[in-house]
Amino acid sequence: MKKKFLSIVLTAALTATLFAGCGNSAADNTNGNQSAEPSTAALEDGIEGTAVTEGELDNEIHIAISAAPSTLDCNMTSAVVTKQIAYSNIFESLLTMKSDFSVACELAESYEVSDDNTVYTYHLRKGVPFHNGQEMKAADVVASMNRWIDNYGNAASLVGDARFEEVDDYTVQITLDTPSIFLNELIAGAGNTAIIFPASSLDSVDPDTGMLTEYIGTGPYKYDDWVTDQYIKLTKFDDYVPYGTKGEIDGYAGYKEAAVETVYYDFVPENSTRISGLQTGEYDFAYRLPTDNYEQFDGQSDYIIYKEVAGYPALVYNKKAGIASNPTFRQAVNAGLNCEDILLTMYADPAFYRLDGSLMIKEQAQWYTEAGTENYNVNDAEKAQSLLQEAGYNGEPFTILVTTDYQEFYDAAIIIQQQLQAIGIDCEVDACDWSTFLEKRADETKYDAFITTFSTNALPTQLSFYNPEWAGWTSDEEVIQGVADFYAAGSLEDAISTWNDLQQFTLTDGQEISKFGDYQLYSVSNAKVAHLAYFQGPLVWSAEVYK
Repeated sequence: MKKKFLSIVLTAALTATLFAGCGNSAADNTNGNQSAEPSTAALEDGIEGTAVTEGELDNEIHIAISAAPSTLDCNMTSAVVTKQIAYSNIFESLLTMKSDFSVACELAESYEVSDDNTVYTYHLRKGVPFHNGQEMKAADVVASMNRWIDNYGNAASLVGDARFEEVDDYTVQITLDTPSIFLNELIAGAGNTAIIFPASSLDSVDPDTGMLTEYIGTGPYKYDDWVTDQYIKLTKFDDYVPYGTKGEIDGYAGYKEAAVETVYYDFVPENSTRISGLQTGEYDFAYRLPTDNYEQFDGQSDYIIYKEVAGYPALVYNKKAGIASNPTFRQAVNAGLNCEDILLTMYADPAFYRLDGSLMIKEQAQWYTEAGTENYNVNDAEKAQSLLQEAGYNGEPFTILVTTDYQEFYDAAIIIQQQLQAIGIDCEVDACDWSTFLEKRADETKYDAFITTFSTNALPTQLSFYNPEWAGWTSDEEVIQGVADFYAAGSLEDAISTWNDLQQFTLTDGQEISKFGDYQLYSVSNAKVAHLAYFQGPLVWSAEVYK
């Protein structure tokens, strides 16, 4: 018997849902900024293909990914590859995110927010075991959440000096100095994920890096092994306690019942190797394949295709040191970019991208605004050269840092180098592997800008470059104050207005980043992989694999 996977929408309109508890919600769908249609292409999300759903089940799955993570400590990095492996598999959070970016309970069974939006109280699920056999209790949650606040700039911006406290073994609470309606959204959808681990895990923190060195969570899979340059291995946690209703999955939320005993995340940087390994059966799932290979899989009965409007690529400037610390110079670089040529170089086919300068994609209608987008895709050599003169540019080298583990990033760097050289900027490209890239990115003396992608978030201020501790080091007073004002907004209307102003500054006077446009990525599995849910990457705990 075969089962047809119908196309499903993975990226729904954001409704900025504010919960009074996990079972009830009230959505406000008002779009405070009625803008013209921004897209030049219709990007469609979904899962397409036919899966085998009978026969003998396999006990392992191999997922081919292009880069190895530097850590599985989700508190300490916003790297997508870390989140894909560790979050929802190894670690869980008090709250998590549905496919429409609204909030759902996970390790919290319910919560309350005071009328003045200052006191947040979370009631924990009882009987939830960590992978070491210890029951999760309030002391663990307090230690985990306070570490998250201390290491995540956006969380610190929202809560200030407030910290989580233990009320009893199964209740935690935080009292904010400044009211905010967005704490739950930040917990559920943060780039640096608010994972829960045993308080004793803090004893394993590396004193040099601040990273956890043991990965103990409550998720359906346990960390098993990490072989450098080869794979990370997870094994099924037999004592996992599911929540929700059996068979219901929505984004990261829902009933987790792992069928596969062993999960391998294989590090395969070469696109051709991921494709050939998928074709031979060495890999069951290949993440993020190049767009010019799409026709090899489209409509083929042996494969299932997973498509998602994933966010956008951008050039992030080093605002802390060097030539790009001058905002006028950043404006000059931005004015010299031809974003359509960059996107075509990266994704080969216009079906996989669209021109749009907004920092929140149009599917997130609650926060979509065209504020500041008059500065997008300017492609004006005369304006760029005038700004260079105003900035006092004297031919200094401008270094773009890029990883070769994502081919499209390297391709973008080369075309940008050509565009900037054409307007008189001495542009250099520093290309390296992912681990070296991360090491250099943390050092403000090593580059002037880098290329990355930003995934979809529940809130616009969750974008990594608004964290002053993140690479690029956005520290303009207008940005810091704008983020603080957003979190302190007393109503959704006020928050929308504040966000419009913040995006306007980000894309004009501040020029914190230069967005290229929105993109759609696709991944492919063999038809023997059934029931695999997909949200910001494969959710392997939902999958069955047939031999």
